[in-house]
Amino acid sequence: MNKKLPNIASELKNLIERIEKHEKWGWIVQFIKFSIVGVINTLIDLGVYYFCLYQLSFHYQLATFFGFIVSVTNAYLLNGFFVFSDGRKKTLPENLKTYAKTVLGYASTYLLSVFLMWLWVDVLGIPEGIAPLLRLIITVPLNYVINKFWTFRKNKNG
Repeated sequence: MNKKLPNIASELKNLIERIEKHEKWGWIVQFIKFSIVGVINTLIDLGVYYFCLYQLSFHYQLATFFGFIVSVTNAYLLNGFFVFSDGRKKTLPENLKTYAKTVLGYASTYLLSVFLMWLWVDVLGIPEGIAPLLRLIITVPLNYVINKFWTFRKNKNG
């Protein structure tokens, strides 16, 4: 039985790799990976936000900023190495360019988040503990599109 388990794991890994390389279906594995990274980023963002808000008594906008900084750095690392990696080692300038694009991409949704938090908390009276959960409905899909089609877009030359 012990020998079958590694074989099953190996076969599953091979199947996932074949699907990932498939021209028509590879995006499914990529989307699942992005979703996993997204859950991790969201937990980090919310964890930092709630820690800053409730433990450090920061204003909710400052807590949102710190959650953004920590989670966007994590997003760059995990998306670059786990989701959108092409398997080749990138140069320092390539990594810096990708990190800058990651920051710019997430900054656009961060600004949207700031606006949504203001709208929902200050204007509509939604509790500041609930508002960041609502903003995810808008910002998560937008972040995927930005990452897939701009930040980590594959060059046609290679």
